[in-house]
Order: sequence, then structure tokens, then C-alpha cells
Amino acid sequence: MVHFPGRKKLGSVLASLSVAAASIAAPVYAAAQESGDQPSVNPALQEMSDPTALVEKIPGVVNYRIPAITATPGGDLIAAFDERPISANDPNLGSTTGWNGQDWYRDLQSKWKDGGDAPNPNSIAQYRSKDNGTTWEKDGYVCQGNPVGDWTKINGCSDPSYVVDWVTGEIFNFHVLSYQAGIQEAHVGNDHEDRFVIQVEVSRSKDDGKSWESETITKTVTPDPKVRWRFAASGQGIQIRNGKHAGRLVQQFTQAKEGSTAQEAFSLYSDDHGATWHAGQPVGTEMDENKVVERADGSLLLNSRERTGANRSRWQAESFDGGATWSKPWLATDIVDAMTNGQPIRAFPQATPEDPRSSILLFANAQIFQSYNRKKGTIWMSCDGGSTWPISKVFNEGSTGYATITVQNDGRIGMLTEDGLGDSKESGIFYRSFGLGWLEQSCASMTASDVEGSAAGESVTIPAKIASTTGTVAGELTAVGLPAGWTADPVHVSGEDGEIQLNIPESAIEGTYHISLRYVGDDGAVAAKAVQVSVVDDTRVPRDHLVAVWANSNDGNPIGLAFDDNPATFWHSQWQNKPAELNNNHDIVVSLADEHDLTKIGYLPPQRDQKNGAFKNYEVFVGQRGANASCADIGGWASVASGELAYERRYFSGISLDQEAARQVDCLKIHVSGEHTGPSGTNASAAEIRLYGTKNAIVSPTPTVSTTTVTATTTETTTQQETVISTIYETETQEPVTITEPTTVTEPTTVTVTTTVAEPSRVTEPTTVTQPTTVTATHTEPTTVTMTITVPTTSTERSTVTESTTITVPTTVNATVAEPTVLTTTTTVPTTVTAATTVTTTVTVLPQVTTSTTSPAPTLELDHNQSGYKWGRVIAWLVAIGGGLLAMVPPLLNYLRTQGFI
Repeated sequence: MVHFPGRKKLGSVLASLSVAAASIAAPVYAAAQESGDQPSVNPALQEMSDPTALVEKIPGVVNYRIPAITATPGGDLIAAFDERPISANDPNLGSTTGWNGQDWYRDLQSKWKDGGDAPNPNSIAQYRSKDNGTTWEKDGYVCQGNPVGDWTKINGCSDPSYVVDWVTGEIFNFHVLSYQAGIQEAHVGNDHEDRFVIQVEVSRSKDDGKSWESETITKTVTPDPKVRWRFAASGQGIQIRNGKHAGRLVQQFTQAKEGSTAQEAFSLYSDDHGATWHAGQPVGTEMDENKVVERADGSLLLNSRERTGANRSRWQAESFDGGATWSKPWLATDIVDAMTNGQPIRAFPQATPEDPRSSILLFANAQIFQSYNRKKGTIWMSCDGGSTWPISKVFNEGSTGYATITVQNDGRIGMLTEDGLGDSKESGIFYRSFGLGWLEQSCASMTASDVEGSAAGESVTIPAKIASTTGTVAGELTAVGLPAGWTADPVHVSGEDGEIQLNIPESAIEGTYHISLRYVGDDGAVAAKAVQVSVVDDTRVPRDHLVAVWANSNDGNPIGLAFDDNPATFWHSQWQNKPAELNNNHDIVVSLADEHDLTKIGYLPPQRDQKNGAFKNYEVFVGQRGANASCADIGGWASVASGELAYERRYFSGISLDQEAARQVDCLKIHVSGEHTGPSGTNASAAEIRLYGTKNAIVSPTPTVSTTTVTATTTETTTQQETVISTIYETETQEPVTITEPTTVTEPTTVTVTTTVAEPSRVTEPTTVTQPTTVTATHTEPTTVTMTITVPTTSTERSTVTESTTITVPTTVNATVAEPTVLTTTTTVPTTVTAATTVTTTVTVLPQVTTSTTSPAPTLELDHNQSGYKWGRVIAWLVAIGGGLLAMVPPLLNYLRTQGFI
């Protein structure tokens, strides 16, 4: 275990501490703490001091830039910065004095940068304060340049960064060592002898920064020979205090490789107090000067300047292995940044992980970038280890330049800036100090959970639980950092429980969104909580449903790159030798394999800091290919959306379409008539374009199952109770009469139930509809059966019958059926519904007859006045005889069976 020097206890305990998530006692600080361990802030201190100039530039002679500051194990403050000589023949000055009165530079004007960055022959000057910043004195040089006219001897040093080993007491200073080249002129490689390679030098002090020994370590920092340049981020690095990497020294770097436009951040670290150093894996593509700070649990937070400042924010990433590897970077959008080399630090480095103060971080930067002048110097505070930065206060509305901070041994925060005067920038190196109470806000704490599986168009509730240092929670809860189109009304909370209603627009594209909940109490306490909201949407048109994509111009990056599901690639319109008719006149045409009902489009600009080509003014059209071979050939386009997109690099921007007009289409065209780089911009570019809708989504009825009542016929066998004997009368009947027995029902009754699809729906996948179908089988009235009576043709008496005669007479049969039978069926709808659908279901009803009733014998009702009446009597008599004979058949058959005859 690494042992960090302890501190002497210094007196009574403060009554309360407003910067923690709970009341925490803190020591009262004397004029200076005992040297040895890394100091922590004193929350009781409040005021910010006036700026004090350490050095100021001398026009035509020298500039001063790029500050670094740290407290030392010996109890002092030391400050380092670039001392940049100006050449003797700057045409803008009309002077021949120059640095140290030299006038030999006239022949080398194109190589020196006249008080600028490498390869100017710069030096790293150092100043020291022994009274916590009250007074300062020159303290020599960490590294000295050689401003001579012989380019075989010239060298320079710049961009200093301190790293303090609080265990051994040693101090390191990393910086650029240059000879004849800066970033623009640098050779690829890591050869220490190549004067056109930008080198890395580390200086080491064992006497509290009073003297230095230097070593070139370019090959150690970037062993890859394809690296074009690299440099240490100025300000300060750290020593890890907690976790399994406690004691590790970490310094941040930026690099660029041959053949790549990416700028990457990485860590250089040592586990043996600087004896050896190791380079971690690079991260990001749009990084610049970047810093590192330890969080409560020993993990690290990277905070980086944006390469071009397109988002006016900061990149952040996290490492759980001491800087060896880093997570994918994200934008800390609650910090407003002016492309500065800002500095994060821990306010309470000695706080244990369980102490709420261990999560309090401070960050210094400038917010406004205007004509290369960085203005509005600001201090930010995080209460949750850098996930959010809810507290901020401006210390300088004017020119501020770079800012770097450190905790002093007296508990105040010391700060160096590059203040200017009015519109004049970077007039020198200035010192201020302030107490934590100067921020006038304190840290409360808040917890809230991520939201999973939300859908576009939904409103979701995000509960939050808030704790205040005062014990009283009363204030306003808001959601900040919302994507375009998202809304959430502020709510007033009284008590620890609050909730935000988040409204997700219909145009939202699937993905994970990062927002922050922010609480500001009536007592000034502030809390923030980062929350992830994931949006799901299964209506995205798959790439294989797009048969062709076309654009009216390309610059070598074809339009297919905007549809390849890879945000790292992008399409760009023609920009070299571009004909005038292509200025802000860009068309992208998509052909779909099948007709779709389209609902929206998702657009993502190129994932780089440059806004060049990012869609601003647009109009969307749809059409049908019909007999045309390609969508590019059709002329009947219908407009379904138009407007202006806000620039949003983090997420897809959604464009909602007129859904009625965008039905049953297989062609889509996006027309771009303006981009985000300003009036001079005339191009278009896209990292990704996505289409949303449903294939073959014709408005069809929703499958519904109707309720059908079925009357099942359940006729029982009946036995006649009387014999009809009639007198035979003369009749003119020409055909015999046949009487058939009532029918016995023994088979189930099959009922066909027709299910009508009645409500509109969009069905694109196999759908199973499970609903109960009620089939009722019941008899409530006697059943009337029609019987046919057939009389043999061999009639006697005055019969003139020559053919069989069929007479139909009514017979009444009474039958009782049991209770209604209810069946439940499952109806499966066909896999693809493209029109109104009728579903036929077969239901089997088994008759349940509980009693058999006897019906009367068939009766004939004939008109006695008709001549056929006499023969009707004969027929009735024959019917009676036939009925008796038929009644004997079943017993006879049964007897024959028992005797073995049949």
C-alpha cells in the first residue's frame, strides 16, 4: 500500500460544511498547513483576490503564455509558463530591437514564429511564492531555449505541466522540446536526433523545484514510428491516491498519426515514482489539450478541449485501469467552453471514498471564443465526480485565455490565467486565489435511475431523491441538456422526493440520450444527476430494403457511406471544382424495394468538430417508382416535410413526415439548400441517414372476432302413439305416398363462424389474435319437421295410380336440448395483412340432448270436399299399417343378431 504523508490536526471543528452531501466536520486552517501531503480546500474561505501580474508581455520583445501551477511538498507555490521571444524584424512592429536586441533574424523570418508556439526558441520560466501567493519571485528556468540565428543550434521548450509525487516529494515537469519544426512542419517518427521531430522532454526535481535534470523520452511516449507529432497537455497531471493503482503518476498527452486526421488523447503513467514510464491506449478522434482528475473510487476522469470547438463543450471519458485504457468519450454539455486548455482538480484530495467531499471537483476555463480571444473566465464545480457540473461562477468577464488551478497549502485555490486588456488578448500571466465559499453555492446530493425502453411520442416520469446539507429540501427541479424537441417543465419540490415529466417527441430517433436533472434549493444548495434515457423504435427500414441510393454530387466519399450504419464514415457533396448550380442545391434519392408508409427520417452529421456540410435547410419529397426503372427518373414528387435543423452532433435529428402523404411510396428525396457553416457554406454532408416506417402498411381492419349464436338441430327418434285407420275413398292420386321416419342426429353439428376485420391497423408480421368465440346451441321452441310419406304403387279399389306419389305433410316433433355450450377459439390472422381481412373459424358444437320426447303420429289434414279425400283415407290407413311394420324391424334385427344369423 502506498503511504501518503499525514497532516497535523489543527484545532477545532467547524459547525457545518456546506459543500458536502451531509454535514461534515472540517479542520480550521492556520496561515499555512504543514508541508508534505497534498492540500485540501478550506470551505470557510470565501473571497477572490484581485489579479496580480507575474509577468507582462513587452511588445516587440517577448510574449508570455501557457501557465502551469502547483503546490509543492515543501509548502510553496510554483508557477511555470512559456517565455516566447519576438524576432528583431517583425514587419508589424517596425522595430529592429527584438529579443535581446538582436537584428540577425531578417533572413529567417519564415521560420521563427515571432513570439508564438514551436519552433520559436521559447523557454519555460518559473516563479515561486513562499507565502501562498501573496508575493512572487523569479525562480529560474525549467528549460531554456536557444534563440540564435544558426538553425543547426536553435531549440525551444514550451507547454509545461507539473506532476508531483507526494510520496517521494519529487516534482516532474513535462513539456515540448522543439528544434526546427512545429506541428505544421514536423517529421513523422520518434528519432531523438531528428531536428524536425517534435520531442518530449521531462525535467525532474528532487529539491522542491529549485533545480532540474532533463531527459528526452519521445520514444517512450510514442513508440509507434508513424506518429506525426505529440505533446504534453500543459497545466498539471496527478498522482492517484485510491484504488489498486494508488501511487501511480499520470500525465496526459495528445498525438496525431501519419495518414490520419484524428487527434487522440492518451495517458503516460509510472508505477515506480518516475523511474520508467508507459503509454496507455489512445482515445477519441477530435481531442486536443486534455487533463485528468481522480474520482472518489480511484477511477479517472479525462477532460479534453474540443479540437475545433464546434459544440462549445468538453470531451470526457473514464478509465478504470489507471489510464491504461479509456471509455468512449462523451460531451459534458453542461460546461460551456471556448476551446481552452482548462484544468480540473479535486477539491478534497485527502477525502476517503466514503466521504461525500471526495466527489467534489473544480474546473477552470473561459466560455467565449471571439476573434481568437478567450473571454468570460469561469470556475465550475461538480458534486458527483464530474458527471455533472451544476455550479459555476464567472471571475472575469473580459479576456482570460488559458486558466489552470491548484489547491494551496492555506486551503485557498490558486489560479493562473492569461488575462488581456479589453479586446487585447494574452497580455501576460496573472495570479488570483479564492476560497470555495466564493462560489456562493453548495453541494446537495441527488439520486435518479436511468430510463430504459421508452418510445418516441411518450411521456416518461423520472423520480429523483434529494438530500440537502441543511436537512430541508425546497427548491426547483429541472431537466437540462435536452435534445432538440424534448421538453420537461420545471417542478417545485418540497421534501426529498421529486419527479420530472419528460416528453419525448414523435420525431425522436432510437438511441441513448444523456440528460441531467438539476436541483437548486431555496437555500442555494445545488445537486445534479446525469440520467440516460434510451429510446427504442422497431420501425426503422432495414438497409436491405433500400435497393439504391443516389446523390447529385460526391467528393470521393460516396452517398452509400451515409447508409452504412457506421457513424465514423460520411458522405460529402462535391466541393472541389464545384459548378455553381450545386451551391446549396443537393439532392439525395432513395429507392425502396417495396412500398412503405414512411413516418420520419433520422439525420446524423459527420462525427468531427467541423460543421461543414451539416444539414440546415431541407425539404423532403416522396413518390412512386411505377414503371420507371429508378426513383431518379420520376417527376411526380410530393413534399412531405420542410424546415430547418438545429446543429446536433451527439444524436440523430428527427424529421417527421406528413404520414398521409407518405403512404404507399417507394421513392424518397431529400433536398438540402443550406448548411451550418454560415452564409459562405454551400455544401452538404451526412454521417448517417435512416428511414422509418412500415412495409406494405396499408390501412387494414384490425382482426376482431365476432360473437355468433348458432341453433343446433338435435332431432330425436320419435315413436308414434296411435294408428291411423281410415276409409279408402276414391281419389285421383297418380303416385304412391311414402312416409319416412324422423331422423336421429348422431354426428356433431359443424358451425362456420365468420370473423370480420373491422378496425384500421398496420400488420406487417404474422399476427395471432386470441379472443373467445361464444357459440350458443339451444332449443327454446319445438322443432317442426317436414316428413315425406311414400305409398306403394299397388293400391286397390278404384286406384288409377301408375307412379309413385309423394305427399308432404307437417309433423311436429318436440325435443329438449341441454344448457348452451360455450366454446373458446383462437383465430390466427394470415402473416401479412394488406387489405380488409375476413377470417373464417370452424366451431364444432356437440348436441347435448337430455330427454327424448314422443311426438304424435303424422296427421293429414285434407279437404273432405275434394275428390282426393277418399284416397287420402286409404293412404292414412296404409300409413298406419306401414308404421306398425316398421316398428317391428328393430326387434327382429336384434333377434337375428343374437341367434347368429346376421
